[in-house]
Amino acid sequence: MDSLDPDWHAECEAIVRSLLARHGWQLIEHEAFVARLSEVYARGVASSPQRAAIHLYTLTLYAACSGKEGAQRQEIAYQELFDYLRRSALHRYGDLADDASQLAIERIFTHFGRCRQPGAFLAWAFQQLRDAVRTLRRHEERLPTVPLDGPRNDDRLSLLMRLPAPSQINPDEQLAQRELDARLRAMVSAFLRRHPRAEQQLTAFLLKHLWGMDDVAIGLRLDKKVESVHVLRSRAKKKLQQDEGWIALAQELGIH
Repeated sequence: MDSLDPDWHAECEAIVRSLLARHGWQLIEHEAFVARLSEVYARGVASSPQRAAIHLYTLTLYAACSGKEGAQRQEIAYQELFDYLRRSALHRYGDLADDASQLAIERIFTHFGRCRQPGAFLAWAFQQLRDAVRTLRRHEERLPTVPLDGPRNDDRLSLLMRLPAPSQINPDEQLAQRELDARLRAMVSAFLRRHPRAEQQLTAFLLKHLWGMDDVAIGLRLDKKVESVHVLRSRAKKKLQQDEGWIALAQELGIH
């Protein structure tokens, strides 16, 4: 796509206008956003101009939140990020929206260094929001039924091979969710091929770190004592720490 083509420029204009009107972003001025979007998409960074625009804003948000561009832009960035997360949370989590969004922002600020890929910053931020909701709902089990007593194959962990999320999800977060889900599925399948006898280890690990279950609940689900759950999870963690693909994914998900 020629970034100088009038029709292409008009399409970029429309995308930027829509995003700025919907979200009220101030970190990038309209004309600069259009120019950079044309350049970024022309380089083939994303598969669609909409994705390219979100990618561009994610990079901008990451840089501003880092504090390297000054305290004023950092303050604006965190306010925009809070508003963005809260709008999503209002549709998905109702009364928890304010508290979950605030807790997520606190975690993002405190653990900013754990997100080492600027392009994945927004996806990582949404994961912090999900983690915050799980914290606030610690005593509410909203977990899928995981069949653990059937034949040994990848399908037995199929419901764990996705990130926990309600059915209502906005288009921007949906893209990030799908990409992370795909990587998680690939990781689980590869792990089970390498370690076919470690299925319960991986299950214990995922139930803890993705679904927020405590060891007692995991033990009941796996029919294991609490001490055994800890051992299973530790063994899975040791194996996963040798997997570069998992290390990169875990950083984006805020798992350590």
